[in-house]
Amino acid sequence: ILPCSQGQPDHEIKCPAGIRRGDHGSASIHIIAPDGTRRLLNFECGNVTTPDGGDLTWGKQGDDWYIGIDYHEFYIVPDAAVTGG
Repeated sequence: ILPCSQGQPDHEIKCPAGIRRGDHGSASIHIIAPDGTRRLLNFECGNVTTPDGGDLTWGKQGDDWYIGIDYHEFYIVPDAAVTGG
């Protein structure tokens, strides 16, 4: 479960998510957005990408990744979800 939201970056909703970790801090996170859309976020070498398209913005604050897609979908991904720590 990850904090998420649509419309505004208030992260007041909880979105189901699954994680598949790779080597050295890489991971793929599958998320179901509040509207039922399925998203895939790939974390590797301090970078975030998505094969799903859309304008992806991201930044890291403390131990959390803040992800935005099309300035409409917003997610918080704890670094521990990516690294397993």
